Amino acid sequence: GGMTMIKTARDRFVGNKILWLAGILSDVNHENVVDAAYKLTIMSTVVFDIPLQFSKVHIENVRQLDPIDIKFATKFGFEIKHMVVARRCKTGNGLYLYVNTALVPTKHLLAQLNGDMQTICVMTEMVGPALYGGAFNNGASAAAAMLSDLVDVASENTTNFKINMLSKNVILPIDRLKTSYYLRVNAQDKLGSIAVISQVLAASRVSINSIATEGLYVIIITHPTIERQINEAIVDLELLEVVHPPIIKIRIESLDG
Repeated sequence: GGMTMIKTARDRFVGNKILWLAGILSDVNHENVVDAAYKLTIMSTVVFDIPLQFSKVHIENVRQLDPIDIKFATKFGFEIKHMVVARRCKTGNGLYLYVNTALVPTKHLLAQLNGDMQTICVMTEMVGPALYGGAFNNGASAAAAMLSDLVDVASENTTNFKINMLSKNVILPIDRLKTSYYLRVNAQDKLGSIAVISQVLAASRVSINSIATEGLYVIIITHPTIERQINEAIVDLELLEVVHPPIIKIRIESLDG
């Protein structure tokens, strides 16, 4: 069945700082992606005490997976998942809300979920991670959960959720997010191009964690990098004669504290 988002946030997370929440999407057509972004907005309003701000959710085209990306994700210890994510900035009152395709460590519980079970993982400061099923379900179960939440908000007995008691948390632009990235570069001269690619990344302050090759592809895993810097590096890389655009970029969700 669907998970009642407001009830869960009110009863289970009160007094326990939530660091991030991440959900898996099993069906990635446009309608479901937008629907999940709306639900992420509602959930974030409750757990982070912010106004409803759907327009500030970063929604990417959740793309179909290429077999070579699946192959290298596995090689580097990841699974590729379609996700919704809300996370606190490490410092200050900033939040990031986004929908994307991401690499998740194979050992993480979310990476092991398949099929139609749509689930979120919530990381709290005191308890750690916890899984909840049904948060992004469609159909009757989701309708029942939403009705329950509406009744809960209207009830005079709702004590821990006050819609007019908002925090100072603000949703930040995605280009300020700091995380690691997977890059797939189509290069003409593999051996000669690696040095040039490395120089361009270094000029944008992007540090390489791991690198591998397959045919004409150069696969790179970066150290944590600000999104704006990785985007600037990709623009410069795609101008190189040895590189055939587009460069494929996938965020890595470490799903740690």
